[in-house]
This record gives sequence, C-alpha cells and structure tokens, in this order.
Amino acid sequence: MRVAVCGSGRGSNLAALIAALPANGPAIVSLVLANRPDAGILDLARQHRIPSVVLAPSSDPAQWLAALEAGSVEFVVLAGYLKQVPAPVVARFAGRIINIHPALLPDHGGPGMYGLNVHRAVLARGDTWSGATVHAVTDRYDEGPILGQAMVPVLPADTPETLAARVLAAEHRLLPAAVLAAAKSGRAVSFTLSQAGMKRALISVSDKRGIVEFCRGLVDLGFDLVSTGGTAATLAKAGLPVTPVEAVTGFPEILDGRVKTLHPKIHAGLLARPDIDQHQATLEAHGISRFDLVAVNLYPFQSTIARSDVTFDDAVENIDVGGPSMLRAAAKNHQFVLPVVDPTDYPNVLQLLAAGAVSLGVRQAFAAKVFSHTADYDNAIAGYLTGTDQGLPPRLNLAAELLLPLRYGENPEQRAALYASEEPRGIRDLRQRQGKELSFNNLLDIDAAATAVAVWKVRPACCIVKHTTPCGIAVGRTAIEALDRARATDPLSAFGGVIACNTVVDRAIAESLRDLFFEVIVAPSIHQEALEVFGEKKNLRVVELPIGEAAGFDWKRVRGGFLVQDRFRFNPSEANWTVPTGRQPTSDELNDLRFAWAAVSSVKSNAILIARHEQAIGIGAGQMSRVDAVFMAIHKAKQQRHPTQGAVLASDGFFPFPDGIEEAAAAGITAVIQPGGSVRDAEVIAAANRLGLAIILTGNRMFRH
Repeated sequence: MRVAVCGSGRGSNLAALIAALPANGPAIVSLVLANRPDAGILDLARQHRIPSVVLAPSSDPAQWLAALEAGSVEFVVLAGYLKQVPAPVVARFAGRIINIHPALLPDHGGPGMYGLNVHRAVLARGDTWSGATVHAVTDRYDEGPILGQAMVPVLPADTPETLAARVLAAEHRLLPAAVLAAAKSGRAVSFTLSQAGMKRALISVSDKRGIVEFCRGLVDLGFDLVSTGGTAATLAKAGLPVTPVEAVTGFPEILDGRVKTLHPKIHAGLLARPDIDQHQATLEAHGISRFDLVAVNLYPFQSTIARSDVTFDDAVENIDVGGPSMLRAAAKNHQFVLPVVDPTDYPNVLQLLAAGAVSLGVRQAFAAKVFSHTADYDNAIAGYLTGTDQGLPPRLNLAAELLLPLRYGENPEQRAALYASEEPRGIRDLRQRQGKELSFNNLLDIDAAATAVAVWKVRPACCIVKHTTPCGIAVGRTAIEALDRARATDPLSAFGGVIACNTVVDRAIAESLRDLFFEVIVAPSIHQEALEVFGEKKNLRVVELPIGEAAGFDWKRVRGGFLVQDRFRFNPSEANWTVPTGRQPTSDELNDLRFAWAAVSSVKSNAILIARHEQAIGIGAGQMSRVDAVFMAIHKAKQQRHPTQGAVLASDGFFPFPDGIEEAAAAGITAVIQPGGSVRDAEVIAAANRLGLAIILTGNRMFRH
C-alpha cells in the first residue's frame, strides 16, 4: 500500500513511520506533502529519497488529486498537517485517509486545538490522562470515527511542553499501528498497537520492587504496557507510557478493586494461541489483542497472616483472585506468553528479551515457577482457613524454589541444595556478605543459632552453635558483653562454630573475634567497619538474616511422608509457674532461672542447661537419660572452671526420678526450673526439699529432636 504523509512541521511522525514500516513490507511512504516550503518534513523526505510536493490547503483540489495520482497514492496520513484538507480530496479517499491528534478525542478537538494549545487545555481542565488518537478523516474537523488511541498519564509536575513530549512519543507508537492495520485491510480500520509489531505486557504487582526499572526496560524493547490500579499509578508517576486496564476492558474497576482484570479482553488476550487461525479470527472479531508478557505478583497473604495483630477480615481481603488467574492463564500459554512472578527475575527477563526469542525451555521454567508459587499461595490460604481449632489441613502442598545449589549434603556423597518457600522472615532473606560458599551444615547451624537468640526480643543475646546445638549462650548489657560471655561457656567447643547475635554486629565485636576460628557469623545487620575486619579472614562466611520467630509449619521427614507440627514458639509467660518446694527462689535465682528457661529451649533433648548471672556455664544436650544430661552439664561447667555453687539449672522435660535433682544438689546448684508432669513429681519435690533446692514448675515441655 502506497502512503502519502502530509505534515507542517519537522516530520517526527514521518520518521516514526519510516522506522516502523519494514522494507518490502505491506506499506511504503511514496509521497510527502507539506503546506509550506520551509517545513522540516521536506528535508526528511529528501534524506530518504521520497518524492515531495508543497500544497497549501487553499490550492486547487485538482492539484492535490493530481499529485496523489502521480504518486500512485492509495492511503493518506495527516501527521501534523494543521490544516483542513480540501473536501474533494476527503471524498476521493473516503475510508482511506486518517489523522493523528495529540489528545484523547472526542475531548480537546476542533479548530484551534493543535500543538501546545491542546496540552494547555488538558492541564487547565485538570485531566489525569491525555494521549493520542488516530481517527478517520471526514468533512467535520476532528470528528471522524476513532480508530485507535494511546493513553499518556498527566503528571503533577507537567507543563504543556513536558506533556507534549510524552504524547508525541505515543503518537510515534500509534501511527505505524494504524498504517499497518490499514495495509492489511485496504482501508482505515480500528486497530491496536500490537498490529504495529509492538508486544504487549500486562503488569499488576503488589510488591513494587524494581517494577519501574523493569517496565522502563520493556518500553525500550518496544513493549506497550497495560496495568492495573496502583501499579498503573506508579508507572505513570515515573513517566512511563501505560494504558490502564479499564481502557482495555471498557469497564471500570468495581467492588473496591476486587474486580478489575476478570474480563474476556484480558483473559482471551492471555490464552489465545497465535498459531491457531480460529483463535486469531475470534480475537479480531471481538477487538481483542494478545499479551506477550505478564508480570504479576500477588496480594501479600503470607506476610499479612504472619502479623500478630491480623484480623480474619484483613486476611481474607488479602486473598488474591485476579492475580493467580492471570498468572495461571499466562503459564498455561507459556509458549506465547512469558509469565513473570518473581521480582528478582526482572533483570534476567530483560536480558533474555534483548537477546531475541526466549527459548521454550526457559519459558517452561518460568511457567513451573508460577504454578509452584500459586500452589504455595493456595496452600497458605487453606492452612489459614482450616484454623487451629479444626486441626491441621487435610492436604498439604510443599512448594519451594531452588535458591542455592550446594556442593554436598551432611556428607560428601550426598547431593544437596537449599530450597526456599515464600514464608516471611525466612532463609530467602539470607544475604551473604563475604566468605566461602555456604555448606549444608552451615545452613543448619545458621538456622539453629538464629532461632536460639530470637527468644530475646529486647536484650542483646549471642549464641555459639555446633551441630545445631548451642555450646555457648548468654545475654548482656551490650552485644559484645553477650558475645564474650557466650564464648566463655565452652571456649573449646566454640572453635569452628557458628555465631549468632540478635543485634547489629559492629567493629568492636569483629575485633573481639580476631583470635577465634569460626565458620559463620550471622546477625540482622553487619556494619561496614565490621566487614573490613572480617575481611582479614577471607574464608569466613558473614551472613545477614532477619532474627525473629519463623512462620509456617515445622516439617520433619520420615520415610514415605512428613511429620508436620506447629512451629515451636518460646512462651515467656510466668502465669502458670508454680513453686511446689518449701523454699522459694531468691530474686537472683529467679532472674537466672528465667534466662536458663529461655536458653534451654534451643538445646537438643534430653537437655539440661546450668546458668549463672544470665550466662550458660554448662550444657548437657542430646543425652539418652536426663540424669546423664545433668552429669554432662556439670562436667562441662567444671571442665571450664565455672563455679556451680549457687548456680541454677533448667530442664526441657520433667525429671522422671529424683536422681537428677540429687546430682544437681551435689554440685552446689540451688534452684531448678522444669515442666513437671512426672508420675514421680512428689518424689522429686521431696528430694529437693530434703536437699534445700527451690523448684519452679512451668507446666510447659520444650522437647527438641
């Protein structure tokens, strides 16, 4: 199709057409007409060796028709011509002449509405959206049938000039689509940007990390953006060209945003296959355009239910419906629609798109990630709605993403990798600042150490872990005091351990560890000055990880299945504590008993922890009998020359016989805290009374296997 372009200015729309129309394609620009001899569009025509002619609107219509006939013109484009074309020309080319206007007609059209005048009118009226319109030309000024539009957000700081620049960019995308659609049909027809070869991306995200940069990259790669609500507002504020989803569906968001993308013009665009002729015909019959990419992440249901103050209504309102529907549709049709659910994938996606066609294998991997994500999301919802009063869910789906391949597992012959779920405050948030790659055993110990110090919410606490069990643990007035005291629990076992602090690690802490070999240090934050000191030990793994109670269930593997339980949460309440002995604990003993009870919660059963001045001085862990755990704790304390006289003891389970109490008393221990509940509690209490010990019964067992 041979096209004549009429213009009055520098010809930027002509340049956009020349760039967009493929060589030997369905349409070529064969003639340029200008209304004045100094118009820049004529220079552009000469550069591209396109015949040109100067014709004022007052020229004899016969001259117009002769020029168009000489150029064998089949279609006419008014691209900033700024004047009304003679009526005989419009009549001759009825249905084959279009105009591009720098506003969203029917608003801001008519005589005088051109150039900056249009944009001044948009700003004066307070419009939040402007854009460009292609319409068929009739004998009525700017009133012909609208064929296509591109929307442009009006920003708070816009001037007529800045708005004009962004609208002009939209014109450059819109006009080629109009010409290509006409070339296919032989006349001016309604069209979409995708008919210009532009790809379409559907964007709707709750987690807006990196979304502006990602969408800017998509625009640079030739994508047209369609977006919803808050996401569209974010992109518009950043100055990106974006079409609100309601402009696609022709239907507003309703029910407080609950219904916005559940519409055939969205889901048909996601599910249609371009390799099936009937699908293409159906889309064209209903004026629907395909999507090539979907970037969606879901309402933050998991993080919402993890809040201690969450209400049922809040939780339900954060159940996403439209998001999973769009993701699943795109993932099903992943051969043609690239589904992106993870913000960390944005840079990789841009690289893949820039490199050309995305392979089927890569597309399949992205689709698998979507289905895993939505399965995990649905599983969290099912678990929440089941409720604790109804027991555990009848079916559980464990969805986890490969986060880190590992050299091997607990032993070199075992394959291993770290997989992460979507649970908040979890291993997905781990950030390694320096050091060798983390091992399977490192990660187990990091989790155990972080869990151990998380029970102290406001006091500095440090723990040293070996083989998932503390070998040193203490609190202090400062973090460095807590660390020094934790190291002193058992300096020999601390060698090669994993250290966790529940506070920021600063230079002073790093300096104090110069003399100790240890594998990992983990804390919520590591100061740069500390990193400089740690940098002297190149292999030392320095890790940042949120320190807090983990969410979700606790899973333990058994052959052919899983044991699932609520995750253990230390309960500091003393409401149910009782003292059955004749002697009450002293205030100093009570303070140490509180510390010991919290500290023993992270020790493997059978677990005994001896404490003095809020420092563990002896730990007996993983013993087959409780009296042996008492013996081991006393032995470890004496081995490090810690005085046990006047110390206190905590036990994670009840004493089945008086022998553990007798062993403790012989070492000079004066107070004990334990759950109670043994059939021989009376014998145990009698032994304590006989030996002058005070006992607190908490009523809560804290086994850890």
